[in-house]
Amino acid sequence: MGYAQGGRNGTGFQTGAEMAAAKSSMYGLLELVQFNVSDDRIIALTEGTNTIGHVGLVVPDVMEAQMYLETRGWRVLKRAGEAAEDFTGAVPSSMGIREFAGLHLAAKRALVMAQGLIGFEKFLMITDPDGNVVENRLID
Repeated sequence: MGYAQGGRNGTGFQTGAEMAAAKSSMYGLLELVQFNVSDDRIIALTEGTNTIGHVGLVVPDVMEAQMYLETRGWRVLKRAGEAAEDFTGAVPSSMGIREFAGLHLAAKRALVMAQGLIGFEKFLMITDPDGNVVENRLID
């Protein structure tokens, strides 16, 4: 997860526009925690509703990352170069639009068009071995 890299005048504050401009080159911290002492079964987003949407990673070459992960048995939900036009399943759920898009046809069409505007078809969506959704995108 990215965090402020000093901001203006060393204050650590950055505006939303400044953070958006730096999103592909931010350093940050990503914590992956396994709860292996819990009696509860943690449900992955691919199996049902959970509190996490997805984790995003920036990679230098999406196609190379896709080939690398596929040859190692990672489950691909959406390949790079494919548009996501179906609003059922793990990908739209990980984006927080599953139920909303399913109820309103006009909103569904608008969301599909908006995905094209942000270059979503270039993204690779996979799951980690626990079923958590991971988005991989190209460095801008």
